Amino acid sequence: MTQRATFCPTVQQVVFSLKTFSAAMLAYYIALRFDLPRPFWAVVTVYVVAHPLTGVTTSKAHYRLIGTIIGGIATVILVPLLVTSPILLTLAIGCWIGLCLFFSLLDSTPRSYVFMLAGYTLAITGFMLTATPEDSFLYAVSRVEEIGLGLVCSAVINRVVFPLPAGDVVLRQINAWMTDATRLTMDSLDVHSNAQNTLKDRQKLAADVRELGQFISHLSYDTSKLSNLADLVRLLQWRMTRLLPSLSTLHDRMMALQSDQGCLSKELEELIGQVVNWIKWTGETTALQSDVSTTRQLRQAIATIEQQHGQENWCDLLTLNLCQHLRLLIKSWSDCSSLHKAIIGNEQQMRFKWQRSARLLNRARHQHRDYGMAFLSAITVVISTSVATLFWIASGWQDGAGVAMLAAIFCCLFATLDDPVPLIRRFALFTAVSIAIAACYQVAIFPRIDGFMSLSAALGLSLIPAGLLVAMPAFSVIGAIVSVNIPMALNLQNHLNADFATFANMNIATLIGFAIAGVTTAIVRSIGAETSARRLLMNSWHDLEKLATTRRLELIRPFSQRQMDRLALMVPRLAVLPPDSSLAASDFFRDLRMGLNMIELHKHKKRLSPDLQRSIDEILMCLATHYQSKRRQGHTSPEEEDRLVRQLDQTLAESFSVLSTRSRIVQALIGLRRGLDALPPTCSKTPTEEVYS
Repeated sequence: MTQRATFCPTVQQVVFSLKTFSAAMLAYYIALRFDLPRPFWAVVTVYVVAHPLTGVTTSKAHYRLIGTIIGGIATVILVPLLVTSPILLTLAIGCWIGLCLFFSLLDSTPRSYVFMLAGYTLAITGFMLTATPEDSFLYAVSRVEEIGLGLVCSAVINRVVFPLPAGDVVLRQINAWMTDATRLTMDSLDVHSNAQNTLKDRQKLAADVRELGQFISHLSYDTSKLSNLADLVRLLQWRMTRLLPSLSTLHDRMMALQSDQGCLSKELEELIGQVVNWIKWTGETTALQSDVSTTRQLRQAIATIEQQHGQENWCDLLTLNLCQHLRLLIKSWSDCSSLHKAIIGNEQQMRFKWQRSARLLNRARHQHRDYGMAFLSAITVVISTSVATLFWIASGWQDGAGVAMLAAIFCCLFATLDDPVPLIRRFALFTAVSIAIAACYQVAIFPRIDGFMSLSAALGLSLIPAGLLVAMPAFSVIGAIVSVNIPMALNLQNHLNADFATFANMNIATLIGFAIAGVTTAIVRSIGAETSARRLLMNSWHDLEKLATTRRLELIRPFSQRQMDRLALMVPRLAVLPPDSSLAASDFFRDLRMGLNMIELHKHKKRLSPDLQRSIDEILMCLATHYQSKRRQGHTSPEEEDRLVRQLDQTLAESFSVLSTRSRIVQALIGLRRGLDALPPTCSKTPTEEVYS
């Protein structure tokens, strides 16, 4: 039975709410003192960027300011130029917002906030200036001033008054990941572990790696010591990405050897036990020299077992392949452990060593990009803006500009969701609650206000509890809606406006904007979790098809990072799929392993004889056909599968006469064959005979 969340704030959450409210009132006071035209924007901005972590607040403030400036420049250029043609102006605003949203959705880092702000800043300013285009420059400048004021007040208060560094959260995430990875490694090397549970654990760790990547962008703005170690954390994230496929491969090889009686030798079991004990030990010690000595001994033990398995039967080949991946696991885990100690400790020499590697690492993240959904979301914004504008023109309603503005904003805010409609409904509900609270202020409280202090005290009655909700993960969405919408609904100005008709018109426009955004989104771009998961799978197969047919060497990092990014995106969708869904058992790690093995063939085939190169090319063409069929039909024909398996067997047989069984080409071919889940081949024990029937 699901336990319901309870409202029980901690002292830290109370402090956050009081800090945020103080920053909002400071921004409002300064805006009043300098007679800014729309001071409520300064208050709203404080709550928009509010976050318990100092680094996140500062980062959001930085990106929001840049986006607002870009949007202001677009306002100054487009509005005076096209104001005489309302249709062109509407299309220009819609297209600009759609274009900015398109680029925002292609960038899954916090930097995407810049594009989104640049888009709907034009919606906020452009529709309000249709009657007075000559004020475009002043309006844009004042908005930048008001937004900037709110951002500065929020950042300063958060950094000065009881700051809560994001670095502490990142360290907890790293420590938890290393602990979970230790447990997963032990399960992956245990033939009696539950394969389905192990797969879910790998998926969870992949999602955690992606979440860690989201925080790295905030570290440079943080007040902790990690602000200077963002490069090391990014490098650790990359090493984590490399570790997970190795664990997946090891588990697969262990299960394959266990399925054949007698293939998993006692010596190999003892070696695996030593590796597991070493991994557990590295989490408990800081002795770098002892770690180096132990890893050297483990590598020597692996080499000894490899020398004992030189015959070309399938059992020996799997054992050699397992040994190779044990060696990779030791390397990846040693790197992760060393980086972890360099980040959390004070070993300057170790940090210097890794910082050199971090500088060589390309900082560009190779993310999964869904161009189709980004384009569809952009089209949705254009349609929603056009419909709202037509409603405004047809009704002749003076406050109809607010409908067009808010419809565009709401389409942007929810564009990252598969099906935004339920959340739009929830937002609309709590926005209506916020409007009701604002109406109470308008009717019962504001007529009795006689100064700034009494106004602040009155606003604190609602904004401080709303700030508490923002700080509590279970209620953060509700808190964000209420804390942002109350100041907006009140339209706080230099002088309190008691005109209820103006208040009602403005807030009715907000609800109509929600309705238009919700209906347009539901018709044009809402998709379910299963459809979204299937798109991720199709994109993965498309990447593998391209990888098989490429004529230039693809780097491992772009492919593996994109695949891990897709896997992290897949995890929450798999969690809500029905058990009978065909996607519930999808193993992205298998596709990742297949891709990495294809890369190995591309990297090393030029060193082979022409005949063997042609065989490798034939395998790659068969793999391209294999994934093309899966992408178009959802499956491959038995004939295609048999042809690919026969080609792999034939190429393996040819390679034994010229290559060592430990060569990268042979190991990649073994990996590809295991990835197809084909039956083990019939092998002889001499490389000179025809080894595959």
